[in-house]
Amino acid sequence: MSYLIRVREPQPSRGYSLEMTAELAGLRRREVLICWRYGLVRPQSISRFGMIGFDEHALHTLRQVARVRDSLGVNLTAARVIVELCRELERLRRELDFWRGR
Repeated sequence: MSYLIRVREPQPSRGYSLEMTAELAGLRRREVLICWRYGLVRPQSISRFGMIGFDEHALHTLRQVARVRDSLGVNLTAARVIVELCRELERLRRELDFWRGR
């Protein structure tokens, strides 16, 4: 017996509302806003009515936060630190590769 599971996937070059971003990332709206406050993500747009829109990059980062939080069982603050350290590690790897290639 096979089961069909529908997963909402992001669409390229599209902005997502706060609600849709939270749903696609596996976070609550409040957690997305906390990540914004921490500086992990920035809205793609904020309308004059206060509607907040996020892009693919923000969605990717928020999914990383959710994955770290869920897999390691840490709180949002610890997940943020881990994601930031992973970003820095990747940046340093690229820099090392650059200097090795010279």
